[in-house]
Amino acid sequence: MKTSIRTFFTSMLIAILFVPFFSCNNHNQVLPLDKAIIRETLPNGMTLYLRQNSEPANRIFLRLVVNAGSTLETENQQGLAHFVEHAAFLGTEKFEQKDIVTYL
Repeated sequence: MKTSIRTFFTSMLIAILFVPFFSCNNHNQVLPLDKAIIRETLPNGMTLYLRQNSEPANRIFLRLVVNAGSTLETENQQGLAHFVEHAAFLGTEKFEQKDIVTYL
């Protein structure tokens, strides 16, 4: 009796550990974009994903994804990723400095 219970639980443990490996065979498959999303690439290589939103009313929603980071910086790039993170809030042609934070 103890041997069959031990065998059962051992088999279940092996199945639980190995099933995720066999279910990940399409890990390179690209997910399709929502048709409402506009994708544009600027001349400098930066890619923008734009989508209109109606909620919250009279507000914008911003997410900044930088395909870089402090762990990828070389010695002469120290702090560049952190600067880019904050540069999004320095102002634009339509928003003076820090006005965008109030608008968000």
